[in-house]
Parts: sequence; structure tokens; C-alpha cells
Amino acid sequence: MKESPFQTNCPESLPSMALILFAAPESPLKPLLAAACLRELAIAGVRGEIAAGESLPPEVPLLLAAQGLPSPPTKVLPLAGVKPFAYDLVIFFAKGEGGDFPVLPGNPAVVHWDVPGPASWSPEEIRALEGRIRELVADLFSQGYYRALVQARRQAELVLDSLQEGILAHDLGRSIFFFNKAAEQITGYSRNEVLGRDCHRVFPDRFCKAECSFCDGRGLPPAAKRYPLVIRARDGGERHIDMAVTPLRGFLGTP
Repeated sequence: MKESPFQTNCPESLPSMALILFAAPESPLKPLLAAACLRELAIAGVRGEIAAGESLPPEVPLLLAAQGLPSPPTKVLPLAGVKPFAYDLVIFFAKGEGGDFPVLPGNPAVVHWDVPGPASWSPEEIRALEGRIRELVADLFSQGYYRALVQARRQAELVLDSLQEGILAHDLGRSIFFFNKAAEQITGYSRNEVLGRDCHRVFPDRFCKAECSFCDGRGLPPAAKRYPLVIRARDGGERHIDMAVTPLRGFLGTP
């Protein structure tokens, strides 16, 4: 494998194997080109995945091959089913307001690349688009942006992991996306056991029981609330806790 000139920008303090999501609200063409460029750069310990609002047209890989462009991964994930916490960084091909990836604990940083084009499927337009995306992907590493973004996420998680209070965060579908160390100690469950799962399926008898704000179509509570609660831990024992529920919103104010 050809040695990459950017390998020194992935220090040992960052994940040994990192995953970047390239996403777009519609066509997967730009994420495909970005993932192909990343693979060609051969950044040590970093790989990319693709998500888009539309599926991959079968002629796209053939079109790119005809242009002599690097072969991209062919698997395109449906954008609606993406779990952001599984990635170390999300690159979203849209203007700053695009993308349903709220900036929340456990979620990676989201970088928006507003890359215009292509105006047509001509060889010149496709190659020009690939050139613009290639520069962005290369700069992501050579200018230190990737390192700074991933380290910022790690530092934020370190602060939350140092708290004595347990923190469990889930989305509107009760899918858990953050679970700090204190929550692990209180419940007996590791974060690997709970992340991405419905909290009702993880914890017996539903975690919040009758107080659950996400049962029977109640929706997001309008304000924070507190109540005493008895939960059942992984070992079957009871834990008496003081529960505080706080609504979280993304950077656009959406739940």
C-alpha cells in the first residue's frame, strides 16, 4: 500500500480506527466522490461510509470508472436510518442548515460542505466536481481540521464522564445515543450494551415506568422535571435514584 503523506496527522490520542460519514440529503454522488478520495489518500486508521436521501443509480460507478476516477464504496446507507453516534465525524453536503444531525453529547461534529454542481453529467463537470471535493478531503487532514474536531468531541465526552451523576440521552424514538460512566456504574450496563437501543428494551419494566414522557404519544416534555425513581439494574437489584428529565434540542431548535 502506498504510504500517505497525511498519516502523521492522526496521532495516537485519536481513535485507532476512525469512521467518517459522508452524507447528502439527495443524490449520493458527492459523498461517493469524497469516500473514494479518502480511500485513495489511504489515511492511516480512517475509513469512510456513505449515506444519502436517494439510492445509488447503477450507472454511477460505471460513469466514474469511465472518467478514470477512483472507485468509491458502492454501499449507500439510507439517510433516515443513520445513527450519528457511530461516527467520529460527519461531513454533510449541504448548506449550514442542512442535515438532521443535532449537536448533542455523544454525537460527532457535523461539517457542512456547500459544494455546487455538477451542472450536467458531462466528463468535464464530473471531473471538476471531483477535484473540488478532493481538495476538501485532503485539507481536512493536512490542515489539522480532522484532528481538532475529533479531539473536541473526545474532550466533551471526558467532561461528562467525570461527573458523578448518571447521564442517559435518547432521541424521540427512545434510541439511546449517550451513556456516561456514572450511568454504567448505577445501572450495571455498559455503553456498548445500550447505545443505539430502545431504552424500554434495555431496562426491564421500562426505565421511567409510569413517568415515561415518551409513552402513549405524550411527546417531548415542555420543560425539565424531577421525580424519585426505583430502577432495576443489570444484576436484578433495585436502585433508588433521583431522576431529572431535560428536553434537548439541536442547533436549529428542533427536538
